[in-house]
Amino acid sequence: MAFHNGRLRSYISNLERCFTDWICSLLNLILTHVVNQSIILGFHRIAQPTNSVFDHRIGIMDPSSFQKIIAYIKKLGYHFGSLEDLRKYLTNHKMKKLCIITFDDGYKDLFYNAYPMLKKHNIPFALFLVTSTVDSSNLLWLHKLYFIIDKIIDEGKNNILEKYFGPNANLEKLLLSIRNIVRSNKYLDISRLVFSMAQEVKLSITEERRRAKQIYLSESELNDMINNGLSICVHGHNHLPLNSLSQEETEEEIKNSVKYIERHFKKKPEYYCLPYSIGNQYYINIARESGIWGVIGGNTNLIRHYEYQYNLPRIEPYDFNSFCRQICGLYIKAILRRIG
Repeated sequence: MAFHNGRLRSYISNLERCFTDWICSLLNLILTHVVNQSIILGFHRIAQPTNSVFDHRIGIMDPSSFQKIIAYIKKLGYHFGSLEDLRKYLTNHKMKKLCIITFDDGYKDLFYNAYPMLKKHNIPFALFLVTSTVDSSNLLWLHKLYFIIDKIIDEGKNNILEKYFGPNANLEKLLLSIRNIVRSNKYLDISRLVFSMAQEVKLSITEERRRAKQIYLSESELNDMINNGLSICVHGHNHLPLNSLSQEETEEEIKNSVKYIERHFKKKPEYYCLPYSIGNQYYINIARESGIWGVIGGNTNLIRHYEYQYNLPRIEPYDFNSFCRQICGLYIKAILRRIG
């Protein structure tokens, strides 16, 4: 009896969620005519998700959901534009209803699973590139940690997980621990942790090189996309959390990334996206000195015509339904602000 009651509650809960999603998707089609504000959408990976820690920690969306969002954006009356278009409108304090598509980091599935559709429909897009990953044979420190944990789980070496993360280290506890590690301001301690765990699981140079080639974009793939609507922007050279860096280290992290883009792609990047949405007291001045005009911060919101250019909001959907709910909430918030 308890089993059947549990199934009934689950069914009712799913029904309520579906109804809410349906209402939001319809309501947005009405509210969009009232709210005339631009949006920046942020994505990481476009691929079929798995149960890996790597997929759990790095936002991944299946290609069909991505296509549904793009089609829905058109229904809402948005014009797809570039970050350069956004700068013109913000500079003139006039807001056209733009949607800017952006991606973070620089994963190969952008080239194979998102780029063909964007190219087909002539949609401009931007990539906040972690420049050390291009054609790299080494995994980024954080990705290396994710793959190490996946390797430990796959090989059933739970004693190693318990050594670093305590007893009963299930996936939920692991993800929480990793989130705390990332947001820590002790980068040296994080580096030592990754190095020590890599030795424990015997992560070979060959295996790391193979993984890196599988997930990171190459310079030739980037150039192909640049020729078809891609703007390359800055996401740091090593994707380091800025709260762990000194002024000199922050300067090195941002300026090395800017120089890499200028040297390899002959482009002057105008935008920077904060890694992990975490800043410090130095990054704005350093961004200005580097010729960067705007920064994507950590706020989730629509863009207002008076938006501060060094803390621009962005919406990061997880799937189509979450996007509908996010937009609906932001539309209602904008309307209430207007009448209040």
